[in-house]
Amino acid sequence: MDEVTENGGGLAAKQRDVAYAMVHSQKPMDEVLEQFGVSGEEFTGWVLDGRFTEYAASLARGFAEADIPYAWKVLRRMVHAESVSAIRLYFDLVGKKPAANGAERPAGAAELTELRESIFGTVGTAGGAADGAS
Repeated sequence: MDEVTENGGGLAAKQRDVAYAMVHSQKPMDEVLEQFGVSGEEFTGWVLDGRFTEYAASLARGFAEADIPYAWKVLRRMVHAESVSAIRLYFDLVGKKPAANGAERPAGAAELTELRESIFGTVGTAGGAADGAS
């Protein structure tokens, strides 16, 4: 967390609660404001002040950063399952090309297995990869 989030951004408890709900919940903004009894005029004042927006952005960054390890775990699981699209995404993210010559061609099952093992090591059958590719 950054300093703005840790010290509450100098906001009242109600403002912090609204910011948290806006960033964390699935509800539309108008429903969140209604839930906390915040009028459009009051909310506009918070936004124009800038501290509310900075605090909400800080919360959003914190939630996004907290999800990164999970996203990598899911991507890795999909790579182990030999998902071609996951392998391509992995290479895009780490800046590597799957074929040594840079050719754009679909890889066969043997190539995918070799590629997966070169990235993640050998996977035993007990916790092994799923068959098939996507």
